[in-house]
Amino acid sequence: MKMGDSQRRSPPRWVRQVNSFNMFLGREVLGGRKLPKTSWVINTHKVLTPFVVIGLMIVYRNFSPLAWLYLGLHGSFVYAGW
Repeated sequence: MKMGDSQRRSPPRWVRQVNSFNMFLGREVLGGRKLPKTSWVINTHKVLTPFVVIGLMIVYRNFSPLAWLYLGLHGSFVYAGW
């Protein structure tokens, strides 16, 4: 059952206040929206993970099968095209 426009209620006051506070933090602090999109942060993490894991393998001289498995599980999904 779809609610008609006449049946919609405005959100409670506390929800509007929380939303206003979130908008203030996200867009008005320091003169506008400066934060990167969430997708950019996630995709950057996906791309950098294999390089960080390989770097840690080199620094700690750990090339055990478990280290390669960790690299495969956490570093290869970026190339799957998802």
